[in-house]
Amino acid sequence: MIWRGDLSKPIGYSEAGRNYLCALASVGYKDAGIMPTAAIHWDEMGSYHHLLQHYKAQDTREIDQRVRLCHDSPLHCDNHAVEGLYNIALTTWETDKLPTEARFKLNVSFDEVWVPSTFNKEVFQKRMKKTVHVVPHAVTTFERPKVKRPSTLENRYVFITVGSRNARKNPQAALRAYLEEFHHDDSVALIYKSWADKVWDASGEQVIQISAENEVKQILKELGKTKGPPVYCVDKPISREQLMSYMAMSDCLVSSHRGEGFGLALLEAKAIGNHIIATNWSGPVDFLEPEYDTLIPYKLVPVSGMDFRPGFAKDQNWAEPDHDSLRHAMRGAASVLKKGNAGKTKINNSLEAVGKIMVGLLENAKHSSKATNLKIGHAQKRTPVTMVSTFNQKCGIAIYTEELVRCLFRRSYPLTSIGEANRALRADTISIPYSTSVWKRNQPGTVLDFIKDKAPGILHIQHEFGFWRDDISLTPLINISRELGWKIVVTCHTVIPAGLAEERAFRSLCDADVLIALGDPGYTALCNWVEMTKGCAKVIKIPQGCVEALDGDRESCRKRLGIANDVLLAIHPGFITKQKRVVEIIDAIMDNQGALRRAKFQLLVAGSVRDPHVPGNTEYVKEIAALVEAEGLKDLIRIHYEFLSDKDLPVLLRAADLAVLNHDTGLLSNSAVLRQLQSYGVPVCAAKTSSLSDALEGGALLHETVYELSENLVSMCDSELRTKLRKENEAIAGKNSLERIARLHESLYMDLGL
Repeated sequence: MIWRGDLSKPIGYSEAGRNYLCALASVGYKDAGIMPTAAIHWDEMGSYHHLLQHYKAQDTREIDQRVRLCHDSPLHCDNHAVEGLYNIALTTWETDKLPTEARFKLNVSFDEVWVPSTFNKEVFQKRMKKTVHVVPHAVTTFERPKVKRPSTLENRYVFITVGSRNARKNPQAALRAYLEEFHHDDSVALIYKSWADKVWDASGEQVIQISAENEVKQILKELGKTKGPPVYCVDKPISREQLMSYMAMSDCLVSSHRGEGFGLALLEAKAIGNHIIATNWSGPVDFLEPEYDTLIPYKLVPVSGMDFRPGFAKDQNWAEPDHDSLRHAMRGAASVLKKGNAGKTKINNSLEAVGKIMVGLLENAKHSSKATNLKIGHAQKRTPVTMVSTFNQKCGIAIYTEELVRCLFRRSYPLTSIGEANRALRADTISIPYSTSVWKRNQPGTVLDFIKDKAPGILHIQHEFGFWRDDISLTPLINISRELGWKIVVTCHTVIPAGLAEERAFRSLCDADVLIALGDPGYTALCNWVEMTKGCAKVIKIPQGCVEALDGDRESCRKRLGIANDVLLAIHPGFITKQKRVVEIIDAIMDNQGALRRAKFQLLVAGSVRDPHVPGNTEYVKEIAALVEAEGLKDLIRIHYEFLSDKDLPVLLRAADLAVLNHDTGLLSNSAVLRQLQSYGVPVCAAKTSSLSDALEGGALLHETVYELSENLVSMCDSELRTKLRKENEAIAGKNSLERIARLHESLYMDLGL
C-alpha cells in the first residue's frame, strides 16, 4: 500500500493522517510506504517521530503498490489516485450532503471509500456507488499530560474551545455563551484556542480577520458588560504538544460546531478525561456518551458563511446548536465541577484497535479481483517522461501543458519538461518544475542533445505545425529518439495539414508510438492518416482537460473590469485572428442591435494579435476596429488588444454572462479557450464545427450562419437559459477535470513503460 496525503501541516487532515500511520505501525504493518504530498520535517513530528520511523526509512520500490490510499478532501482526493491501481479514498465531509463535484470524483476515481464516522457513512452512501467503510480516527495517548496550571487558573473550572473561527467550527457561539452566562467574579476561565481562517476576496487580496482579543471585546460591548469572566486567547499556531498541554490545564472542552466529519480534538480531550459539551450532531456522536458528556440540542439549517471554501453550498444543511442550552450546560458543568470519562473511547479508538480495522480492509483490497489481476511490477513501474512544449509562451498550448505538468507533479509522477530557449515571453507565468529551456522550433538537435545522455524514457511532444513544420525537423527527432530506446508520444493539437510541408511533417508523426487526439473528429482524422501512411502509431483519445476554476465573485470582478452589474456581458477571449471570424460576430450583433441594446448587451473582445508579423493578422485587427467605429457600435463592442495573463483571465471569466466563439476550426483538435469557459460554467454561442462538436456537448447554442448567431445572441438574453447552460458546462468541466486527464496520461505512460 502507498499512502498519499499531507502529514506536515497543523491541520486536521495532517493530524489524522499521522494518527492513522501510527495505528498501522502499532500493529506491525510493514507493507506500506509514504509518498507525502508535501515535504515532511521529521524533527517537528514530536511524539509521532518514534512511531513513524519505519515509514520514514521505507523504500517505496519494495512495497506492493497495487493499493493506493489517498487521504485528502473529497474535492481533491482524486489528485492522488492512479488509473489502473486499486484506489481507496480516505476522506470526510461536514454537512448532510456531499457536493456534486466530490461525488463525481469519488465514483470515477476510487474503488472504495473510507470515512471516520457513521454520520459520514450515511452522507456518502446517499450519493455513492462505491462501498463505504468506517475507519475512526485514532488517539495516540490516553495519558493526561502532567502540566502544572498557572496561578491565574488555580481554583477555577477551566473551559477550552479549539478550532478556527469559521462558520462551521463556530467557536464564537461558545465564547458568547460563556461571556453571557458568567461574570468576572465567577470561579471559571476560558482558554480560547482559535485562529482566523485565511479568506480571500475576488481580486485575490487576503481579507483581514478580527483578532481573538478584539472578538472578546466586541461581544462584551454587545452584552453591555465592561468586564467579563477571564478569557485567555491563544491566537497563533502551536505544536500538538502545546495544544495537549492546554487541554490538560482545562476541565471541559466546549464544541459549538455546526458540523464535524469526526471531531478529533473532542476525542483527544475526552481520551485524557475532560468533560465534553458538544453539539449533538455529525461525527462526534459516535464516541460521545450522554451519561458522561453533555450533548446540546440543535436544529438543521442551510449552510451559510462558507463561500470562501469550495464545496459548501446552500442546498446543504448543518446544525445550529441551541444557545440557551449551551449556556445552561456550561453553568451546570462549572457548578458541579463535572469531570469526563474516556469510556468506550479506549476500546474503539486506540492505535491498536484502529490499526486492526485498517489492516483488515487493506488485506481485503489487496486480494480483491482488481488488485490480484494487476501485475505488481506494472503497478510499480513509472517510466520517466520528458515533456516538450511551448512553456512560458503566449500560447493556449503552453498554458494547457503547464497545468497538465503541474498536475502530474502533484501526483508525484517522474517528469522533466523542455521549453523554448530565449522565448520567455509571458512574465506572469509561474515557473514549471524541473523545466529546462533548450528547445528551438524546428531544430530537433536541441531536444536530442538534452536526452541523449539520459536513461531512455518517454518523450511526449505537444505538436502544432508552427512548432514542427516539416519532415526535416520531425523525422530525425522521432527516428533517433527511438534508436536511443525512447518511446514517442505526440499530442496533436492540429490534425489536418494546411500545406505540403505540414503534410510531410504529419507523415513523420505517424511513426511515433502513440498519437493523442483531443476529440472524436481529431481521432478519426489521425486514424485515417496512420492508415494512409502505413504508419505504426497507435491512436488514442484523451480529451483536453478543464483546469479548476479559481475563486471569485461576479460583482468584484466586474468592478475591476469597469463593467456595470446590469450589463449583459458577452466575451470573446483568446487570440484575434481571421480564423476566429470576429467580423462575422460583429455582423450578427448589427442584425439585432436594437434587441441587444434593450438587454444592455455588450461584447468584450479580449486578446492579443497572434503572430503580428504574419501577413494579414495586424490588418485584420485594424479592420475590426474600423468596422466598430463606422457602424457606431462602440456602446455594444469593446476591444482589448492585450494577451490575457493567468491573473487577468479568471477575472474576465467570472465577470462574463456568456461567450461567443465563431472559430473556423478545420485544423484544430480542440480549443483551450472552450475548456476554460466550461471550467467557469460560462454559457457559449459557438459555431457548429466538426472539430469542437464533441467538446461542446450541451453547454452551448450552436450556429452555422450569421443569422443563426444573431438569433442565438438574442436568446441568450434569457437568464433562465443561461442558468441551464451554465450548469451543463459545470458538469462538463467536472467530467473532464484536469486531474482525471492527468490520470489518463499516467495510465498511458504505464502501459507504454519500458
